[in-house]
Amino acid sequence: MLVLGIKYLKVKDTFKNLIFLMIFILSCTSSPVEDKYEENKVLQEFQIIYPYLGIIDSTWNISYIYDSEEHVQFEASKEDSTLQYNFVNLLKIRFEEESFPYPSTSYCYYVNFISYRWEDEEIDMHIDYSDKLDTIYHYYWEKGKSYTEDPIFIRGKYTYLFYYNRLTGGQMEYYQAHKDSLSRIMGNDVADLPEYSTKMED
Repeated sequence: MLVLGIKYLKVKDTFKNLIFLMIFILSCTSSPVEDKYEENKVLQEFQIIYPYLGIIDSTWNISYIYDSEEHVQFEASKEDSTLQYNFVNLLKIRFEEESFPYPSTSYCYYVNFISYRWEDEEIDMHIDYSDKLDTIYHYYWEKGKSYTEDPIFIRGKYTYLFYYNRLTGGQMEYYQAHKDSLSRIMGNDVADLPEYSTKMED
C-alpha cells in the first residue's frame, strides 16, 4: 500500500507539473497575439466605418502620435506608387455625455488626412483626398524642384492656397463663401481671388 501511495503521489505531481507547463506555454504564446490585436483594434474600428481603409494591412507602417483612453491619433503609410493612396492620418476622440442615471461614453472617428504621393524620373506627384476620397487638390513638382518652388496644379489650387494660408483675409472670406465651386476648378493658371466685401451680398 505504501508503494502504491508513493507512486500515486508521483503521478499526481507529474500531472500537476504538466498542467502548469501547459498553462505557462499558452500564456507565453497568446500574449503577443493579444498585444497585436489591441494595437490594431482602433484601426479595425476605422475600417468598419470607412471600408476603403481596409487597404491598410500589416505591410503598412503605423506610427502613433497620441495613444490614451481619451485620444488616439496615428498615421499609416506605405512606400508604394501603385496604391490609390499611401498615407492617412486618423483620429479617435472619446466623449462623455450627461445622461440619466449614468453618463454615457461615445467616440468620434475622423479621417484627418489622406494622400497619394509618388516620384519618378520627371515629377514628384501629390494628390490629397477628403474623408470621402474626393480629390481636395492634385499637384506636382518637376524633379528636383520639390518644396523649393510653387507646385503645378491639376486641380484644387484655390483650396491649397486657402489651407496653407496663402490668401489675404478678404480672399479667404471669398473662398469660404464660394468654396463648393472654387474647389472644382481645374488647372494651374487661375485668376487671383477678389477681396470679399459686404457689397457682394447685395
